[in-house]
Amino acid sequence: MTATRDFNASVFFDMGSSPSGVYLDNVSLYYLAPGDLNADNRVDYTDLKTLTSQWLQSGGGLTGDLDGSGRVDFKDFASSAKTGPAVTD
Repeated sequence: MTATRDFNASVFFDMGSSPSGVYLDNVSLYYLAPGDLNADNRVDYTDLKTLTSQWLQSGGGLTGDLDGSGRVDFKDFASSAKTGPAVTD
């Protein structure tokens, strides 16, 4: 994970008759490399194992669905392969 920062933010929602606000404190933003399915800052064989265990499955909540299509397929494998195995920062 690179470039981690803590931020504060105020978010306001216009619900028509009465606007509502939410204050968020200590929000951390970080970058995960495409294919880092378990967020350990590495694209390795553990991630490949996850991708292959979900191969050709459809539905929501699939960590191997890197392109957001709702299906784990060759497009997701290609996204993961761009990063390559055992990449760290």
